[in-house]
Amino acid sequence: MNYKISKKNFVISLILFTYVLTYAQTISNPEITAEEIKQHITFLASDELKGRDSGSEELFAAAVYISDEFKNYGLEPLFEDGFAQEFSFVKTIELTDNNSLTLTIKDADVSPKQKDEYITVPFSGNADVNGKLVFAGFGISASDLEYDDYAGIDVKDKIVIVFRNSPEPHVPHSEFDAHSPLRKKASVARDKGAAGIIFINPYDENKTSDDLIEFSYDRGGSIGGFSAVSVKRSFVEQLFQPEGYNLKEVYDKIIETKKPASFELKNSSAKISTEVKEVEAVSWNVGGFIEGTDPELKNEWIIIGAHFDHLGMGGEGSLYRGDEPQIHNGADDNASGTTGVLELAEKFASQKDKLKRSIAFFTFSGEELGLLGSNYLVNNLPFPVEA
Repeated sequence: MNYKISKKNFVISLILFTYVLTYAQTISNPEITAEEIKQHITFLASDELKGRDSGSEELFAAAVYISDEFKNYGLEPLFEDGFAQEFSFVKTIELTDNNSLTLTIKDADVSPKQKDEYITVPFSGNADVNGKLVFAGFGISASDLEYDDYAGIDVKDKIVIVFRNSPEPHVPHSEFDAHSPLRKKASVARDKGAAGIIFINPYDENKTSDDLIEFSYDRGGSIGGFSAVSVKRSFVEQLFQPEGYNLKEVYDKIIETKKPASFELKNSSAKISTEVKEVEAVSWNVGGFIEGTDPELKNEWIIIGAHFDHLGMGGEGSLYRGDEPQIHNGADDNASGTTGVLELAEKFASQKDKLKRSIAFFTFSGEELGLLGSNYLVNNLPFPVEA
């Protein structure tokens, strides 16, 4: 089982491997027992494994544990390099140094501070744009609702300014909700010919803060060649003043009339550079098998599997809302399911002479990130599959 590890993490990994060896199963009973189930779950959900985040040393320690168990049961490895199948994935995203925003109001340049006053939107493409500004209301073009913020305006090669959410803020389950996701608004703007988009918050009497869009990876792709940023509303209020408009009054008018109020700004422009870098990592699936005894039926496979990763120290998918990272042990999600695979593997291995068909046992990682490991596995199975 191969693992690429940096020198700075060597000591951490050594400690984890020692922990695996210490915890290696001391009970050898082919029967499915409560004692063995407890031992597996106790190890996999221990604080030392820090929630088994995909791509982490702690997840690798869990993979080593599972591999060793498979080997001890007498299973054969399913992959060329042994029991482990390595796959790469995008772990997170980060901003490079090539991110900037400059607003030109008449002849004066204003540059909001990154992360404090503006932020590149996570799904932004990598691009450098420089163009005139167009206010496009809520950025919605919906013929089914007879509402179009883009009617009567030309946004080709320009940068649109749009409100987040919808023109029906007080209507639960509004029909506008389907047109309100930020990614959809950006795609609509791009399809209309815009070079970029600036998101601002609507006015909300229940909120005192003007929060920027959170920069976090949602596992969706970027909108290539198209810049998208979120900016504090006060900057757009400044842009509106030389045009003779008040942003709050324009907003209120749209909400009251449910009619667009889009226009091109004559006295302002913007220059935007956006670059979001994908940070790759490596994670692992683990697989072993018992070959069937029947000359024909052994070519038929029974698959038993479960994911063995969890949420690590929190983050995406976690319900924890504290400020400090918290170990998400994942006993039920999914140390218990992984334990089921281990116990079944041990049981079937003890009766392998009776098995006519081959049985493959898999544990996947990357499940919490969107079924990454299982998806990689089914597209890279170690045995032929007929439709």
